Amino acid sequence: SQQAVAYSKWVCPKDEPEPLPKGPAVECLIPAAWPQERALMRDIAETWAQDCDNCAFYVARPPGAGQLPDSIGRCSVVDLADGRLVDDPLTYSANEAKLQ
Repeated sequence: SQQAVAYSKWVCPKDEPEPLPKGPAVECLIPAAWPQERALMRDIAETWAQDCDNCAFYVARPPGAGQLPDSIGRCSVVDLADGRLVDDPLTYSANEAKLQ
């Protein structure tokens, strides 16, 4: 009803735009499989990740996969593997890094 609208305009404060916060507004934190998704990571970094203020790929580098790059495009690469990884879907505690 019109009375309800008039009352809410009287009770509610006026809408005013707020300033944008300092620092990143859009952070893109992207899980990925290394090295299987290396090409996909490059494609992401070259396309929609360009719109991110901060971008990072999170991977768990398996043994023998070689050195990780520090970044791919504007996106940093973070290795979550801290020690030996065991792919055992039946036993959560078998994976020392708890990445299952």
